[in-house]
Amino acid sequence: MRSNAVVLAAALVLAPYGVRAADLVVWWDKGYYAQEDEAVREIIAAFEHGTGQQVELASYSQEELLEKLRAALEIGRPPDFAFGGLLGDYIAEWALNDRLVDLTDTIGPFSNLFDPDALAWLTVPNKRTGQRALYALPMGRNTMHLHVWKSLLEQAGFTLDDIPREWATFWSFWCDEVQPAVRRATGRDEVWGVGLPMSSDAADTGTVFEQFRLAYEADYVTRDGRLVIDDPELRRKLVAAIDSYTSIYRKRCTPPDSVKWRNVDNNEQFHARAVVMTPNNTLSIPNALKRERPED
Repeated sequence: MRSNAVVLAAALVLAPYGVRAADLVVWWDKGYYAQEDEAVREIIAAFEHGTGQQVELASYSQEELLEKLRAALEIGRPPDFAFGGLLGDYIAEWALNDRLVDLTDTIGPFSNLFDPDALAWLTVPNKRTGQRALYALPMGRNTMHLHVWKSLLEQAGFTLDDIPREWATFWSFWCDEVQPAVRRATGRDEVWGVGLPMSSDAADTGTVFEQFRLAYEADYVTRDGRLVIDDPELRRKLVAAIDSYTSIYRKRCTPPDSVKWRNVDNNEQFHARAVVMTPNNTLSIPNALKRERPED
């Protein structure tokens, strides 16, 4: 698989939160495992110690954070700072509507610490000023991982070396070979070859589908921003990518309720050993097991 690089965004919003005891109000994605939240609290404590400022920290799930930010912006009471894995898709909209702070001068002395393309992606227009500026901080990049239960794979009679490296045979391996074999070996009909999100509620669906779009070279927007979806050859590739993705559900190779999954559900299904393999664009799956179940 080709990797998918996504910039996570932290947004500073303009309007004050209102009367509060803390110097700064921070909203942050709640972690998928305890160490993530512990690390954020350590960062906050270090900041408070170093600056003498008091921080009010609130943690929300990815979906809840986005909903709360939208509501807070509507009533003009957002936090000072927000970090979230889903916020990158909204930076341009909020910046255009003059809801974010221009960070160009703030980041200036440190701009060499960032990849130029990451800063460029977050340098967007503001319709009040008529200018483009940096309206968010790129906090990191992620890439696609494939998490596999080696023990379930071996019960099915396969090893990691048996996994095909070609696109079509890779997916058919899990659906046509591993799933029936692991069900026979375990006597469990509720174990699935793949945990693939199929819902509109999960950001994971778009992230994983992006891998399929890349595999079929269905680039429907050019690098200079032109939409070319009416090109017959491009449409053929895009249809093939969509067909390939949804065929895994049609073949009953992913849990039926994957059409209703949230971002956390493929993690939970994998931890429950209900799926043999799942793609995920973080290491939240193994890190959630590392402390309590190190043997896994």
